[in-house]
Amino acid sequence: MKNVVIPIAAGLVLILLGKPLVGALVMSITVIFGLRILESQFTGQLISGGHLNRQQNPIGASIADTTGSFLQQFTGSFFACMFWMTQGNMSLVTPAHWIAATQTGLGAATILQIILQVPRLSPLMRGRWRAFLVTSLVVSSVDRCIHPGHFGGPITEALLTGMSAYGLNLAMDGAYELFLALLKL
Repeated sequence: MKNVVIPIAAGLVLILLGKPLVGALVMSITVIFGLRILESQFTGQLISGGHLNRQQNPIGASIADTTGSFLQQFTGSFFACMFWMTQGNMSLVTPAHWIAATQTGLGAATILQIILQVPRLSPLMRGRWRAFLVTSLVVSSVDRCIHPGHFGGPITEALLTGMSAYGLNLAMDGAYELFLALLKL
């Protein structure tokens, strides 16, 4: 628990000291890493308890994989939406921003999970460029439906949110792998 609390506190201090982007970045990385570590611990407990065996219990394995994927897609969409709604100034965040970003994250993650789970649609997410295009379109569409754009044309913010959500997920995958490699040293 202290592995998550200390970076969150550091992020809050940075925001209070007038460095909202750095603080928000520290906090978002901590949240995403924390969620992924919880997912791996949850899956590990299911495996060690004999509850999760891919051959004997494919439904349990699918639930664990889907939960982790949903959480990652939610956090990527949430933080991308929050960032672009405030145009990078996280000190402007209000409860309305939290609600809109949460709705965007939940909506986008739900639709993306449906795409991943439906056999005829799942090939759309194979390959980096296809996944980028589908994720960007889904997150952009949901973002546009949830709230109007705050800058540029009517869809500028939504498009930036969609592209950023995929980029954030991709960056977090790489950073998480590096983080795990450093822990093994």
